[in-house]
Amino acid sequence: MQNDEYTGAQREEEKEMNAADMLRQAAQEFIQVPAEPTEQEQKQPSAQAEQPEPSTEGTPQSEQKDQSMPWQEGYDAGDFLRTGAETVLAPPTGMIDFGVDLVNKIPGVEIPKLPEFNDRGLQALREMSGIIGPTILASRGIGKLGMAGHARTGAAALKGNKAAKALHALGEDKAFKYFAGTLGTGAAGGVLVDQISSQQGKDPNAQATLRQLLNTPKGERLFGIFPEEWATLDSDTPDMIRRKNMNEGLGMGIVSDLAIGTAKFLRLIMPGGELREGISYVPKDELAKDYDARVKAEAEQKVSDNVIEDTMAKGAQRRSDAMDEIGKINYAEQFDPEVTKPIKFFHDVFGWNEMGIRPVDSDMRDLMVQQYMIENNIGTSYGRIGSVWTDHSLKFATKGAEGAYTVLRGLAEQLKSSGKFDAGVGNQKITHKQLLESAENLANQLQGESFRTVQGVLESLKFTDQSGQRVLNDEGYQVVNRVIKKYMDDFLNMDLAKAQAYSDISISGQVSDLAEGARMVEDSAAIERAQEQILDRLEYLMIQKAQRSYVSGRGLAMLKTIRDNAKAKMRGVSVETIVADETKDAFDKILDETKGAIKSMRAVSKERPQWLGPLMLAFELTDGKVNSMAALNNWMKESSGTIGKAFIDRQPEIPSLVMQGVWANIYNSILSAIGTPIKAGLSNLVLLAERPIATAVGGISDVKTLRRGWYQYQALGETLSLGTQYMVQVFKRASKDPNKVDWLLKSDFQRRNQENIELYRAYADVAEQEGNLGPSIMLGHIETLNDLGNHPLLRFGMNAMSAFDGFTSSVIANVEARGRAWDVVTKNGAEPLDEVKLQEIRKKVYDEMWDENGVLTDEAVSYAAKEIAMNQDQPMVDSLGKMLQAYPFLKPFMMFPKTSINVMRFADTHSPVTIFARDYNDIALKKRSSFSKADFERILNDRGLLKRDGFDEQRFATLQAEIRGRKAIGSLAIMGTINLFLNGRIRGSGHFDKETNTLRREANYKPLTIQGLDGDWYSYENLGAITDVISLTADIMEQVHTLSPFDMQNNLARLGFIISAHFTNKSFMSGLEPLFDITSGNGSSINRWVSSFGSSAFPLSGMRNEMARLIHHDLRVLENDVFDQLANRNPIAKGTLPKQTSWITGETVGAPRNIWEQFWNTYFPWKSYGGQTELEKFLVDIEFDVRPSLRTDGKGVEYTNEERALLFDIMGEQKFFHNELKKIYRTNKDWLKSYKEAPTNRDHKQWRNLHNRINMALSRAIRAAEGSKDFIYRDDVRRKRGVNRQLQYENRRGNVERLIELKNK
Repeated sequence: MQNDEYTGAQREEEKEMNAADMLRQAAQEFIQVPAEPTEQEQKQPSAQAEQPEPSTEGTPQSEQKDQSMPWQEGYDAGDFLRTGAETVLAPPTGMIDFGVDLVNKIPGVEIPKLPEFNDRGLQALREMSGIIGPTILASRGIGKLGMAGHARTGAAALKGNKAAKALHALGEDKAFKYFAGTLGTGAAGGVLVDQISSQQGKDPNAQATLRQLLNTPKGERLFGIFPEEWATLDSDTPDMIRRKNMNEGLGMGIVSDLAIGTAKFLRLIMPGGELREGISYVPKDELAKDYDARVKAEAEQKVSDNVIEDTMAKGAQRRSDAMDEIGKINYAEQFDPEVTKPIKFFHDVFGWNEMGIRPVDSDMRDLMVQQYMIENNIGTSYGRIGSVWTDHSLKFATKGAEGAYTVLRGLAEQLKSSGKFDAGVGNQKITHKQLLESAENLANQLQGESFRTVQGVLESLKFTDQSGQRVLNDEGYQVVNRVIKKYMDDFLNMDLAKAQAYSDISISGQVSDLAEGARMVEDSAAIERAQEQILDRLEYLMIQKAQRSYVSGRGLAMLKTIRDNAKAKMRGVSVETIVADETKDAFDKILDETKGAIKSMRAVSKERPQWLGPLMLAFELTDGKVNSMAALNNWMKESSGTIGKAFIDRQPEIPSLVMQGVWANIYNSILSAIGTPIKAGLSNLVLLAERPIATAVGGISDVKTLRRGWYQYQALGETLSLGTQYMVQVFKRASKDPNKVDWLLKSDFQRRNQENIELYRAYADVAEQEGNLGPSIMLGHIETLNDLGNHPLLRFGMNAMSAFDGFTSSVIANVEARGRAWDVVTKNGAEPLDEVKLQEIRKKVYDEMWDENGVLTDEAVSYAAKEIAMNQDQPMVDSLGKMLQAYPFLKPFMMFPKTSINVMRFADTHSPVTIFARDYNDIALKKRSSFSKADFERILNDRGLLKRDGFDEQRFATLQAEIRGRKAIGSLAIMGTINLFLNGRIRGSGHFDKETNTLRREANYKPLTIQGLDGDWYSYENLGAITDVISLTADIMEQVHTLSPFDMQNNLARLGFIISAHFTNKSFMSGLEPLFDITSGNGSSINRWVSSFGSSAFPLSGMRNEMARLIHHDLRVLENDVFDQLANRNPIAKGTLPKQTSWITGETVGAPRNIWEQFWNTYFPWKSYGGQTELEKFLVDIEFDVRPSLRTDGKGVEYTNEERALLFDIMGEQKFFHNELKKIYRTNKDWLKSYKEAPTNRDHKQWRNLHNRINMALSRAIRAAEGSKDFIYRDDVRRKRGVNRQLQYENRRGNVERLIELKNK
């Protein structure tokens, strides 16, 4: 029985597994500490799961009574007597039943049996007695026959008789000898009894009775070996191979052989009588027919007519041959005439439990089918693919760089020679096309990007010297191609890649199964042999993975070597020699490092075996850097680092799990505001809406491009529906397990630490066994931080942003799918539309863009989606990442470098002349005919658009249209902004002077806003690149039109402000300003930064700040100390701070006009504001830069927040300043207009005089407020003024003691 939920999940897990994953799993399997159940294991129904009790509804009462037991109601004395009698008679009655069955074998004889017992348990005992007794008698006879047979076949084997040789190998099998008197002959006798017993007709075999008596749950294997359905027990099925991996590795291969042979025998005697194999093949070409004929001819060479004996003898022969091969290698390596120590597999002095070996039992054709069965859950619940490697070939493969590829080339040739074939498993047919797709997917997963990387570079490669002349012509291009293929063909050959993939999966499965088997036995010799085999296989896997990793990144590096040595080639130096030597040196280094690591592991396995698992896992996770116990201990120390890792990290390659957990929670806290994902999502929507507009604007003269773009974007409902569905899926996955959607997360706040935590756990578990509790305690802290970081409530903001990015990916995927469908169906617009076919192809293309786990795999869609999500990889981002790893104290000041760099780069693509992405200028300004083939393909390949399917030209035209449209939109935005600014209807970031900007805030001036037709002002933030273009234009216009003198000092300030607002503040350097302020000793900046970052050290910082703005949207009076700044960011504490009244109008500063505006401005990016009063606008227009700080009374008395707020209230109520300012405004408004319109030669003296008049009015207003009775008679004010006068008096007297006493009051 299969469990679809479990096997489906397992299939998905194994299908996405690459070589690194397999090796990692193998290492994890070997950790001899009980692991936490995986998600799949949790889903798999327990073998001991409680089964539903059969209903007795509708059952006759007599039958129900028969099932009653002594403790049940209705059990009487008659039942008791009958039960006693049946108990005594059960064994002899079973023997009588067997005798009746034996006589009934005579034709024409049919003697009836005695009636069945009423008690079900005693009836089962009776049936077992009819099997066990005769089996014991039959086993004795078979055992004697076996010994005699072994003696006869020994002599024949020496004469070269293959059958005799195999039978002799069976007799010599150590495990067979050990089990001969028990398991082996017992089972054979049982087969004979099964043939006679009528139970065979009643049940499929005697196993049913054993299962009933032993209460073996449905779905569980009897004794852990035999499945419920004997017909499924074949040597080539994945589930049986898994058992063989365990049994043969532990020296008990005879057990698997016996089970398989017995299954074959039973199928022969069942109705139908034919011997059905698990997998059948149907050749489809002559090559396949020849191969199939050879395989069948070899399989039909019988050792014995007895199918059980034949199966067991062939298995024993395979193991014997494998032992002979490895024995010769061991002898050559270990023989020493002065040492008398026996050599394993060469000297016959070792026990069966020391002779575990896994021989070849399949071919590459079998592996293709077995893997497909596993991937698609056909006849297997958790199987493995067969073995095509012997221990001898593994040893050979790890001897030198060519060893493995000699074997792999042979396997690849075997795969190729198997031809074209279909396969059958039971009633299910598997086509050759399906098998090929599965194989190629595996190969691509194994090789990763190496195919596409090297092939893509080869297509676009060009060589030029410094003068611009080509160094290598087309013939030279072919030379480069030959060089690459000569030394890389083993990595880029698809047949070999398939052989590699199947080999890795097979060997990795053996490692896992050997480790599992070793944990299930208590025999130390068997465990030691299992460890030897595991390390042999890990050595191969490690070398293969390291070599592939080298080559995956070597394609470009190799081409660079050729490019760098192009002139050397012209001087006669062989580039081929350079490349060959470099590759050989790299492979030799990999071999040496891996062998050194395996040597350390072998030593650990003997001296400290409990540490082998963690060491192996660490070796894998660190790509071989942790290869000794000293390195492992250092890794653990660095992984749990705290203070040192928070400032300057001397080993940044080993991240601290503690600090990762801390930063995960800090990011969660900062991004916890509900408005954060809303703003991110709306920003994505704006950029998505810009794409069709840009394409239409840029392709206005290209009818084909316009038609294609219209079809791409017209199905708005379909596209939004798919995007919404995927968005919901992503949010659910992220809430359950953030690691499932980590491909959507920005690297700024990604943390892939789950594997490192598993390694830490493995280390801590072993350390705890030795009495060291320190790592376990630290692990508890790490896991707590990690769990908090993954908590769906605390991580809501990040999960929601991932969901919106998922929406963006899905929308772009459907748009792109529709475009590709249009290309295919209409042939670039040349043929009429076929909507049905278009939809069919669109759906197919869309589905192919995602893998089985819902992860986007299409490069073109990924590029476009990341561009919108501001998540593209950039060289500068990588450099910054390395710097922040080495100097983590900078991270609080540079928290989102990837996002900010992408924002700046994307805005640059909308400017008339692009600075940071040069190819955008070429794409937008050049004609198609101006691009060379190499440049054309490079541009498309960089964006994942190069398909070579005949439609690349149309994709390039669409790309050109979009980029031209972006620049056109940017140009239109610039012209529109200039016009709006000249009409006073748009604002930039502000004034270059900080004090002027501070006053503007209190005068209800809102930066980055545009005036609507209703007179209100609306924010134009979060409009993507358009915001940056508009704000930059507005800032330039404003700085050019300021009233301040255009001297050198002010001009530098203007330039600095523009650079800061649009380059520094929108890049990774935006956080460096507070760092500079802190290092310069700016107390106010220090307090602001500490309060902001300090708040994020506690959960939900963003949400708390958001709630504070929602509940208390107005401006508050506060000191620049840490406590007031913290209070201003928290909803409850902010309510304790006094409100600030405008000293200009007497109104509360920043108060929303209604509750709707309060809500909207809190959560949405496009805020709305009312206009300014006439006097507020006048102060902004003349760039007034003085405001009442009211920190002291000018005589040394410091005011509290409440006293300052009261003074602002009094100033607003008295309206002294308001009235004076009104007079000044009336007499100067005409002058101001003429002054602003004067392009040059302004009279700055009059402008300064105007400022002085307003400043004097403000000073008088402050003194009037301070002298008002509402303020002067306050007890606190009077007390402080009295103390201040005493201080002045005692200071004049020089009375130090009194001064100290007064200051302490």
